[in-house]
Amino acid sequence: MDGGYSFDERFLTVMDVADMILLVGVLTLPAIRNIQKSLQVFNDLGYGKDKVRLVINRYGANEDIKADYAQDTLQYPISWLIPNEYQNVVTSINRASR
Repeated sequence: MDGGYSFDERFLTVMDVADMILLVGVLTLPAIRNIQKSLQVFNDLGYGKDKVRLVINRYGANEDIKADYAQDTLQYPISWLIPNEYQNVVTSINRASR
């Protein structure tokens, strides 16, 4: 389920019954602040690190903000880094559209 940007009753009901929550974000300062807020809500709800996994999307080795910095700042482990493969994605989309 894509939860969007709010923690309404329906969203929280789904999160309560979920086996795992994948919190997806990118490594920009505004996104890190939003991740931090979401992690705090999940912590307040009693969801532990066994239930909430942090996924960083569009990650590149040359990013201004490194994954290690984000982990230290958030005090939360990053479970997966999805590489930023913009050119490959665009090529794939264009080939599929033929």
